[in-house]
Amino acid sequence: MKLVCCVDDIMGMAFFGRRQSRDALLYEDLTTEALGKTIHMQQRSASLFSATEASIYISEAPWENAADDEFCFVEFCSPSSFGDKINEIILYRWNRRYQSDVKFDIDLSNWKKLSESEFPGSSHEKITKEVYIRE
Repeated sequence: MKLVCCVDDIMGMAFFGRRQSRDALLYEDLTTEALGKTIHMQQRSASLFSATEASIYISEAPWENAADDEFCFVEFCSPSSFGDKINEIILYRWNRRYQSDVKFDIDLSNWKKLSESEFPGSSHEKITKEVYIRE
């Protein structure tokens, strides 16, 4: 599966059950990236995609249902517990530091960066998108 996470400069993802930030243009970018594929996610993330044409599959453990070529958007749990299912990682970086108690905890030194791009967000001046595959 293709894991998708939003992180800050210290790999934080969430703080006390709340996402660090939300950005409508980021979710549009992910919807475009996933065109024709399903994005798996938990119920609490689905509202972020309500203004998009994304194909969404909701479950409490979305990583259990995502096929190799499908996307899994994760906000509120550390992804290392299901890391063996991941064949690609897409990180959206906020380029800021927020408080966090949920971290992206996969060691990226074992992954190859395929691409890095930047785009302006609706709530952030710059969002950095990084794509990794297993080495």
